[in-house]
Amino acid sequence: MIFDNKQTVYEDLSAFFNGYEGGFVLYDLQEKQYNIYNKDKSTLRVSPDSTYKLYSALFALESKVITRIDNSMKWNGNSYPYQGWNQSQNLFTHLKIR
Repeated sequence: MIFDNKQTVYEDLSAFFNGYEGGFVLYDLQEKQYNIYNKDKSTLRVSPDSTYKLYSALFALESKVITRIDNSMKWNGNSYPYQGWNQSQNLFTHLKIR
């Protein structure tokens, strides 16, 4: 992603990343600008890995696709590369596994 300098404010948020490498991007709707810490890390494309699981679970709960009680998925019997995938799942086991 290329950030237009007219809409971009670079901030030093290193105190919040003490000991960690990372980046941060926030779009301010009122100011119509991006607030960015660590441009290189903020524009680096990486796989989200499992960071999306929490949001997926919350969206499913909010939209009532699943509930706290009714949230299980039966294992289809196929063999998967992670042992935790080779079993029936529910909301709680899903959030634990890779």
